[in-house]
Amino acid sequence: MRYLIAALGLCSVLCSLSADPAVVGDDPVLVISQDPDFLHGLGDRMIEYRGKRYHHLASPGYAVTPDRQGFVFVTSPDPSRSILHYVLLSTGEDIEVPLGESGFGNGLGLPQDDGFAHYIEGMDGQNVLFTAKFGRGAPVRHYSLNLEKRSLVEVPAAH
Repeated sequence: MRYLIAALGLCSVLCSLSADPAVVGDDPVLVISQDPDFLHGLGDRMIEYRGKRYHHLASPGYAVTPDRQGFVFVTSPDPSRSILHYVLLSTGEDIEVPLGESGFGNGLGLPQDDGFAHYIEGMDGQNVLFTAKFGRGAPVRHYSLNLEKRSLVEVPAAH
């Protein structure tokens, strides 16, 4: 009986992992979904890059910078705390920017024509420029991620 329980537990872990591989640079970036198991009832979505896993993926995926030097995504360890991650492809260094409950980044990885897409518009030196849509009829917002200062600010729309 003990072996049956151990085998079922192992199968529930191994059988519940699925990954969508995508290669960015020389190393694959994986978006992994771990379905809830029957013992704990908790599932997880995560990004894996160079063996490091970033749990609690809040964005549908990730976005690669136009210079192909890094990629960005959002995790949410709990409902009141989101973190924007910028990972350098060359070193795997992770620059984290706390977002709180802003809602920014929840559309990273969606197609740009989606009404809730958040995507990289371009680069300006050490700044990654984003466009964020928050639904049909809502104003489009623009953001700038300063990699040096590790800060994200909303940029007023040009008139």
